[in-house]
Amino acid sequence: MAIAQRSSAKSNIEASVRVGRKRYWRGLFSDLLAGVTMIRLLDVLQRDIVNVWNLHDPEQHLIRPEFLALLSVLVEDLSGEQSKNNYPLTERAIQSIIDHPTSVVVAGPTAIVVLFAEWVRGTYNKTKSSVRCLIAFIVDLTLTMDTLFYLVLSRGKPPLKIGHINEALRIYKTRKTPIHTSIKTWTDLWGAFSHLEADKVISKIADIIAEYSVKPEKWEFNDQAVQEHWMTSDELREI
Repeated sequence: MAIAQRSSAKSNIEASVRVGRKRYWRGLFSDLLAGVTMIRLLDVLQRDIVNVWNLHDPEQHLIRPEFLALLSVLVEDLSGEQSKNNYPLTERAIQSIIDHPTSVVVAGPTAIVVLFAEWVRGTYNKTKSSVRCLIAFIVDLTLTMDTLFYLVLSRGKPPLKIGHINEALRIYKTRKTPIHTSIKTWTDLWGAFSHLEADKVISKIADIIAEYSVKPEKWEFNDQAVQEHWMTSDELREI
């Protein structure tokens, strides 16, 4: 059974890379998407990677902007920027966030504010920092989904709740450091940045994801009370 579960997770990871390679990842490492808002790019990445995993998510938590905002916080250590301008908006910000990349989101009726990391605000320009952040976002989202897959499996595959996502983010955050170190070391070695070979970059992304994917025989997921509300950006930062 464990072998079958690991095979299924591995297939999902490979499908994520395959879909990205076929559809748009090459464009992320070229000048084709210059001027597109970072929020819009991340929204596309989020939806395509999440859909591959096909988790039972009747309330569609995995494509919520709250989840996207928390994912952006995971990446900010590679951006060289600190979150600032931390002001709350109303729930109407959720509706307008794609068109207004400086927006923040209030997490539904709980009025818990989650903020997008500073590196996400604005438009995409092909710099080493922005490309490195996009690579880290792809890796972090895929490995968070990998963690969530086994977490939900260990609970008997219940309908996905916000608390499951919060827990997967917490677990992944505790093991993120060597992953980001690997990404930074690799990207720091880039020479002629304007001549990145997209296929090689995508293959390296796939290698990093494979190396750090969950090894279920080494993991033990403990039962915890399932939260009803999204954690805040600062709560994630403090883990």
